Amino acid sequence: DAGMISGNALAGIQSPATDFSVLGTGSNFGAAVAPLTQNLTTTLPPLAASTFPDRVSYGTTGPLNVSGATAFQVTGAVSIASTNNDLTRLVVSCVGSSGTVTLTDLIYTYTGTNAADIAANGITLWTGTFSAPVAQVGSGVSLSGGFATFSGLTINIPSGATYLWIRANTSASATIGNVIDGKVETGNMSFAVSGGATFTPPIPAADLDPAGTRLIDYCQAVFTNDACT
Repeated sequence: DAGMISGNALAGIQSPATDFSVLGTGSNFGAAVAPLTQNLTTTLPPLAASTFPDRVSYGTTGPLNVSGATAFQVTGAVSIASTNNDLTRLVVSCVGSSGTVTLTDLIYTYTGTNAADIAANGITLWTGTFSAPVAQVGSGVSLSGGFATFSGLTINIPSGATYLWIRANTSASATIGNVIDGKVETGNMSFAVSGGATFTPPIPAADLDPAGTRLIDYCQAVFTNDACT
């Protein structure tokens, strides 16, 4: 009968307050399953803003506060004398809505095989999106003592996630088989705040040194022909 729901069809679906053995056209199915629905329903707390720092849109009211920074390592081979090789994506997270936060200084520590593999003024800082760099900030800097120092910055840090990219140009004398890599060490990001905005140093609170490197390699195959002509 099309109007009947058999007990077999609902085998194993019972609650202490409900007997599903007989449900016919005259049964109130909604009332019967209500206790079961209530038993299976739960309320989950909202995710914390820090759960997905790369993606969350922060809507917290009150003064801006820099809540932390994370990093993502770009991998894959690069070639000799190549430019704008992505190295590290930095994500600065900020909550709140009032006041202003400005990134003023950033020190990038080079951890690749040999600093000589990087061209003069070959470390650059860019603003961008989750996916890619968009605009270079100022001029490139050279490595000095293994550090690339960006000072006098005026990068606005609004509520939400701000994406910064570190890129590198390899030198014409870079060594095949070496790697390029880097990190931001504890406390090597500085901010200026106003209008009640705050940040609690050190930022980052721990070294941002994600796993992975970029190998300096041939990007095209080398072919020789020793046949006689």
